Amino acid sequence: MITLEKMLDLSSYELEKEVYYVFAYARKSQPKRETEDEENRIEKDLEMQVARLEDYCKRKGWKFKLFREVKSGENISDRPVMQEMLKEIQEGFCDAVIVVDYDRLSRGSGRDQERILNVLRNSATLIVEVSGVIFNPLNREDMNRLKMKGLFSNFEYGQIVSRFTSYKRIGAKEGKWVSGKTPFGYDRDRKTKHLIINKEEGEIYKERILKPFLNGKIVDQIVQELNNAKIPSPRNKEWTTPTVIKLLKSELYCGTIIYNKTTGSKKSMDSINKDPYRKLPPEKWTYAYDAHPPLKTLEEQDIILGLFKTRGKIQSKTNLHPLHALVKCYNCGHSMHIQKCKQKKDQEKEKFRFKPCKCGKNKGGTIEIIDTVINGVFKIYEEKLLATNIKQDEVLKQSMYAKDVEKIKNEIALNEKAIERIENAFEMGEYTIEKMIRSRKKREGIIVKLIKDIEQIHSKQSKITVIDKDKMLKRLRQYKKRILQYHNNPEKLREVYINIFDKIIWKKMKDDEAEITVKFLLEDRS
Repeated sequence: MITLEKMLDLSSYELEKEVYYVFAYARKSQPKRETEDEENRIEKDLEMQVARLEDYCKRKGWKFKLFREVKSGENISDRPVMQEMLKEIQEGFCDAVIVVDYDRLSRGSGRDQERILNVLRNSATLIVEVSGVIFNPLNREDMNRLKMKGLFSNFEYGQIVSRFTSYKRIGAKEGKWVSGKTPFGYDRDRKTKHLIINKEEGEIYKERILKPFLNGKIVDQIVQELNNAKIPSPRNKEWTTPTVIKLLKSELYCGTIIYNKTTGSKKSMDSINKDPYRKLPPEKWTYAYDAHPPLKTLEEQDIILGLFKTRGKIQSKTNLHPLHALVKCYNCGHSMHIQKCKQKKDQEKEKFRFKPCKCGKNKGGTIEIIDTVINGVFKIYEEKLLATNIKQDEVLKQSMYAKDVEKIKNEIALNEKAIERIENAFEMGEYTIEKMIRSRKKREGIIVKLIKDIEQIHSKQSKITVIDKDKMLKRLRQYKKRILQYHNNPEKLREVYINIFDKIIWKKMKDDEAEITVKFLLEDRS
């Protein structure tokens, strides 16, 4: 066992003979972009380090404890495994720390290096490299050598950071994705490094975010519908309003990559290798147009920004009506615009009305009728819930879907047999090769369509959940209570409406009475 006295009196060669138990530390820097290839490369590199460390310890006959870490060597504060190892070193659990190279311990600031060396000095612990070099932190010459190695490692790290930043800037100009995790709606092509559309997420962006917003829905409603449909957000959590706003406003979905918006790091105070964080003016940004397939047009982008500008003004007003953007035209599906009526002198309460829809096929009218309808619909919906066996209904739906799938599978089998007959006819000389290919291609096309039909049915089946009727009734009654509670608070009342109504459809032809259809959000969000 190595003691303080031995480190002060013995040479490195003599100290090596006193070593019995060591800590073996293997570290690989965390990648900026975590892809499967990067993870495999890191794991392979770590395994190589571990193999060399284990081999050296076995050759020397040392017992060892292995510490593995995938973190940058810049800051100890970001390296939990290193912190754990230093704590155990301070408690005097080992004679030496063995690494492939000293820079595996630290590549950061002098402050971090001083901290590591002080722990090693105070606990009488050697540093050993697998090349056979031994450093005694209590020996002045060894300390100078370690400081020089640390200085060069830090310089090399700064050069790596500088080169990496330059490569990212060049890649961005070429339209490659160099900014870490790929954005929602896209994947990164491994060969070209460009973004390609993720079919499933791209469909969600276009059909559930972009189109509803352009058709008049506000962001809160879009967020509500995404969460009700149990669609995971980009971070695999629930959707939030800021997330949807960011996706809607982003130019990236027009096929444009903008790089160099900021410089430096928010963690610059912890590192001498990083510049202070600051935002750059637009004239210094790097643009790459048509870098990848777009999910929206430039015209749609202009409309979105304009809508945010106008809707922002509308929604900031204190007289925003609770039904704003919830009531839709029966014909075109756009939101019915609400207009404040001129207040008469003897009139105590403000009145509102719907303006005629721009499609020209739906007249406007007084808005108070909606309140009457909502009260009536609540009662009808509650009675319907009490009378309905929801669980039985859902089981029946599953059974119907299963029958549909079985029917389609039989059609697929028939078309597969037809292809066999076509091929047999060709072999018998009854069909020419052109006729055989044409006939087979037709049947294969039918099969592909049928398979897609099955996939759509499976998708519908996966969305069927057995809803707890008692919970739904409880929630419905809570909302009724809140509507009465907040009838003089438009903002709070709107929150209630958004949570329970999917949409309210308005239909008024000529001077006829308005037809109003209220659609509830059926999902159980309790």
